Amino acid sequence: MKKYDRILIDASNLMWRSFYAHKHLKARRGLQTGLIYGFIKGLLYYKAKYGKLKSKMVICWEYKSEVRLKIDPMYKVSRRKEATPAQAREFQGFLDQQTKLKELINSMGMLCAFEKGWEADDLLYTLAGRYEEDGYKVAMVTKDHDMFQCLTKKTHMIWPEKNGDKIYTRKLFRKEYGIKASEYLDVLILAGCTTDDVPGIKGIGEATAIKVLKEVKLKAIFEGRIPPKTFSPALQKKLVDVDIKHLNKTRDLVRLYDVLDLKVGRTKARWKFVERKFLQYKFSQFLKQFEKIKKLGVKKR
Repeated sequence: MKKYDRILIDASNLMWRSFYAHKHLKARRGLQTGLIYGFIKGLLYYKAKYGKLKSKMVICWEYKSEVRLKIDPMYKVSRRKEATPAQAREFQGFLDQQTKLKELINSMGMLCAFEKGWEADDLLYTLAGRYEEDGYKVAMVTKDHDMFQCLTKKTHMIWPEKNGDKIYTRKLFRKEYGIKASEYLDVLILAGCTTDDVPGIKGIGEATAIKVLKEVKLKAIFEGRIPPKTFSPALQKKLVDVDIKHLNKTRDLVRLYDVLDLKVGRTKARWKFVERKFLQYKFSQFLKQFEKIKKLGVKKR
């Protein structure tokens, strides 16, 4: 089993997975607690399974990307569309639990990273790079394909699955995708990202982009040096007639950024408050594991 010195948590990803996995969990008076329960349960699990004795865990919180919105105001526009009444109620339930969870995480003295204007992806990328430079083995807990860009010899990706986690290394990535992890950014530049409303070359998805990159480098596409009859006539035409300005814009939207001013911090632990909240939320399991939960936090940065 691989063990890591630094475990970086994509908070938004873990919250949404917890929210849906434990959707019907409630405390007194119908108070929804599934997101909170699942998140803390996840922290215990990842620390126990992948942490070393002196490992540190960092929670990376999400914020809207001001940089990408300046590049393209339509970035993630589908997530801002008007919700149905049922969707609005569900999202409000998520937000209510998120607020309570953040209060608990801070009261547990957990290391956290947050920077206004930057997404969790950028925080994960920044911290992974910093910690690797310091000689640490790093694991990112996320199910975000964008983070494949971060895979290196010392930085891996824990991809949660129902039947057991998948540990993405550069070797596994190449085995599954047929290209190097360092080329995944090129895949996104060609294919775009439908989840984030980032258009690539029309009619080219991830599978086709990988097929293209197995034959030619992205640089050759940018420079118009694609050998004749490399692909089908339709695909060849798309690549030859590509709008380079559009590809450069897509690159700026899908690449990850180094957040230079990013700081990792924690607040003073308030364990009596945490205990009261566990009682209120009827988290009897966590009360029994209270000493383990205390070890999730750290005394020093």
